[in-house]
Amino acid sequence: MEQQTITLGIAVCGAVTGTLSLFFTYRNYRRDRARLAVILEWDAEILHEVNSRKVQERCGHIIIRNKGRRPISVDFVGLEIPGRETYGLLTEEQNRGVKLNEGDSPLIVRVPQDYELKKYSHVWKKIRATARDNNDKWYTSRWTWIWGRPSWVE
Repeated sequence: MEQQTITLGIAVCGAVTGTLSLFFTYRNYRRDRARLAVILEWDAEILHEVNSRKVQERCGHIIIRNKGRRPISVDFVGLEIPGRETYGLLTEEQNRGVKLNEGDSPLIVRVPQDYELKKYSHVWKKIRATARDNNDKWYTSRWTWIWGRPSWVE
C-alpha cells in the first residue's frame, strides 16, 4: 500500500511539473517572437531650413517599433488607402530592408500631407499605415479617426 502511495505521489508531481514546464515554454515562445508595432500619427509639425529661413511644415508619421526579442527587418512601409493599392513611402536605400533589434529606437517614416492625400479625404477614416517584415508578414496600424480629424481633410 505504501509503495502505491509513493508511486501515485511521484506521478502527480511529474504531471504538475510537466504541465508547468509546457506553460512556461509556450510563454517564452510567445514573448521571444519578432513583432512590430505600427503607429500612424497625423499633423506632426516639423521645422526645417529653406534658404536660411525656418519653415514649419505639417506631415504625418508612421512609427515602427520592434516589440519582440528577435531582430526583424522591415522591407516595406506605406499607407493602405481604400480603393487603391498600398502607397509605399520608404526611400531607395531603405527598400533593401531596415533592421530593428530589441531596444532599438523606432523607425520613423514621414508622410507628406499634400495634394496627394487630399483626394482621399472622403475615406480618411479608413486609411491605415502598413509594414511588411522579412518573413512577408504584414502589420497594420489602428484606425486614426480615434484621435481626431487631420488637418488635410476637407
